[in-house]
Parts: sequence; structure tokens; C-alpha cells
Amino acid sequence: MSMEHKTFVFDTETFHSTIEPVMKASVADIEVARRYICDNYSTLQSPYTGDDLDADRQTQFGELTIQEVFRYLADRLL
Repeated sequence: MSMEHKTFVFDTETFHSTIEPVMKASVADIEVARRYICDNYSTLQSPYTGDDLDADRQTQFGELTIQEVFRYLADRLL
């Protein structure tokens, strides 16, 4: 079975200045991540396809685990 591999440039400076503080604060209060995602929803893309997220996706945030929230935040930089 073959897999498609993709390469992305990771913006380390933006990660440390923008995403890392959200991730750290989210450990104690998941609402921090939820607010960040909701505030930046129009700029987020699917980590799987790169497509813009559907409006329906926002309603699923209540079901996300902390790991999924972190993946969304990290993928925001790609």
C-alpha cells in the first residue's frame, strides 16, 4: 500500500509567539483553545485535505479532545 507524502514549511516563529501560548494555557483551561479556534475559524483548514473547514465543523468543537485541539492549532501554521 502506498501513501501520499506531503511536505510543509513550518513557521516556528509564529508557532512560538501565537500557538504555543494557546496550547500551554489550554492545558489548564480548554476554553482558551476553543476561543482561539472560534476567533480564527475563517482562516483554519482541514489538517487532512487542506480545504477550508465547513461551517458544520465548528459545532463539533465540544466533542474534541485536547490532542485534536492541539493538532488544529499546529496545523493552522501550515
